[in-house]
Amino acid sequence: MPLPCRWSMLAGCQLRLPQVGIPMSKSPLNALIVDGSSPARLSISTILQGFGISKIENCSTVADARRKVLDGKYDIILCEYHFDGDETGQDLLEQLSERHQLPPPTIFIMVTGEAKYSRVASVAEVTPDDYLLKPVQTGQLEDRIERAFTRREALMDIYDALYAKEYGRALNVAQQMLSGKTRYFNEVAKLAVQTLCRLERYEDATVFYRRIVERKHAAWAKFGLARMSLKTGDKEVAETMLLDVINQHLRYLPVYDQLIDFYLEEGRQADALGILERSIVISPRSNRRLQLAGQLAFELGLAVQADTYLNRAIALRGSTIELDFRTLLHLVILKFDEGETGSGVSLVKQMQTRLKQLTAPVEAQRATWYCNLAMAAQAIASREPVAAIDLMRSITGQAVAETFDFTLAQDYLTIIARLYSNDLAQMLTEWVRPLIQRYLTSQARLSMMLPRVAGCEQLTAVMHGTAATLDSDVDAPT
Repeated sequence: MPLPCRWSMLAGCQLRLPQVGIPMSKSPLNALIVDGSSPARLSISTILQGFGISKIENCSTVADARRKVLDGKYDIILCEYHFDGDETGQDLLEQLSERHQLPPPTIFIMVTGEAKYSRVASVAEVTPDDYLLKPVQTGQLEDRIERAFTRREALMDIYDALYAKEYGRALNVAQQMLSGKTRYFNEVAKLAVQTLCRLERYEDATVFYRRIVERKHAAWAKFGLARMSLKTGDKEVAETMLLDVINQHLRYLPVYDQLIDFYLEEGRQADALGILERSIVISPRSNRRLQLAGQLAFELGLAVQADTYLNRAIALRGSTIELDFRTLLHLVILKFDEGETGSGVSLVKQMQTRLKQLTAPVEAQRATWYCNLAMAAQAIASREPVAAIDLMRSITGQAVAETFDFTLAQDYLTIIARLYSNDLAQMLTEWVRPLIQRYLTSQARLSMMLPRVAGCEQLTAVMHGTAATLDSDVDAPT
């Protein structure tokens, strides 16, 4: 049976090829296939051509897909879930949805070889119109597309309102559908609560999530309720719910990321590393997670673990080209500590080479600070304290900059501690005091900063003195 067509691009075009039930327009439908496998792209493209869809574009990465969606309009997107890197097809879908870059008429179908994807979709608040397991069969794909058209038609009043940013209208339509009988209860409920959040009606969103949890025990609602609990400061409830969702739905990585961020904000780096390690088991080729694990292990003084994770990140791409400058600094320090002076010097030179290639001012400034920290570490390892002092003095003068964030301040303190001696204690304390006053704004921050200056008596005293004036509940800046 031909599907109703109310998309503006298909208005008045109720055409259909004899062999399929997919509506066709006077202008050919546009399709985008996103898959890292060339044979898979060819196979899906051939099937779509058999449906009469001739305008088909292909790309192999999430980043390329994102650019293509921004530059053009697609009626159908078929996207692989798993990619060789940090991002998944689910990440792409959620980013496009959050940024309102996916037009309401666009059908998004996840194509995956992972039979467990259904568990991921059950937790996600933003879900594809459908998903399909590989290898893709013609009849199955036709059925999924036709079913997606039907669902989109039923929800189009909500999508139209959301796309027009008429959130009040979108909420009214969703509430009307929920008050009656709808076969798309989950989809409408998700759209309703997303709209409440866009309207910043967080208390109403919390009540809505709670009702869904009580009624259906839906993992996506529990995840949403955890996020609302974080917004309202109910941290204990949020942590319990996030852990519960992780234990029930092991493969949904955004829950891990949310819990990791929470632990880091609370100064619980060891807990953050523990959850991060569990997420790496699921996504062992995630460059971002490997680097973060290495950085956290470094901060915790776990040199062997840090070295393992950071070198895994290098091995993933075969070079240091995709490592961020903080990771490179930690590697430099580890190499010098291990007596691998040649490797440490080589990494410093690689940092300097990459710095010359940067053009964005903010990125270049941050990279400059990290290069100077790395050169100071090299000077200290080479027993050249005067050179190290000069480099650290150059950074100290700029440490009040807005872009000199907390993680950079932590690494600055790490190098200061290596330079520390009784002769230099007074000068270094005066250098560090403004940073301590700027960033030591909670007891959680104290627990993160103290290990950086362990053994530096005056610096430790200044931190304890600053902390004594704090209320433990003061929020730390980002």
